[in-house]
Amino acid sequence: MTNLGKNTKQHIQSKGRLNLLAFILPFLIICLVFAAKRVTPFGSNNLLFSDIGAQYLPFLSAFRHAILTHNFHLFSFQIALGDNITPLLGYYLLSPFNLIVLLFPKAMLPTAMSVIIILKIASIGLAMSIFLRRVYHTIDYTIVWFSTAFSLCGFVAMNFFHADVARRFNSATTSGIGYSPSLQRSQV
Repeated sequence: MTNLGKNTKQHIQSKGRLNLLAFILPFLIICLVFAAKRVTPFGSNNLLFSDIGAQYLPFLSAFRHAILTHNFHLFSFQIALGDNITPLLGYYLLSPFNLIVLLFPKAMLPTAMSVIIILKIASIGLAMSIFLRRVYHTIDYTIVWFSTAFSLCGFVAMNFFHADVARRFNSATTSGIGYSPSLQRSQV
């Protein structure tokens, strides 16, 4: 193998390690926080307060049921006197992370919500790592620290952990944080 081939292989391996760490570090930190607070899947507490319990969980339950029974409609009489549910799909349900609910029985949907949140936070770290690496053209492990800080920033923490702010919790907003580094890359 030529020297150029070895350097390319090392470069790809370094990027892979960097991305893996940028995903794993926030994943482990948020798992430790959930375990310390005894939040599902590490305890009996859950995150079903305010909008998560009142809106997202019923929508995800209906989404899961519709997919598993192949009985999917774009109009529902369960909303007021009947309404088009396309806006609800776009706002609440079209995140690919929501497919995780298919892996859980209905009784374990609170645990599925916690898993979705953990994976979203870890994915925010991964997306930010890719963004920083591409923008600054470097493979430096400080990128892992910055991407972890971004994935666990105050905005994300407040959306998930503070009940007084949780009334304004929006899972779609958190998905947007994960997508924002990719969108910023198109601007650079």
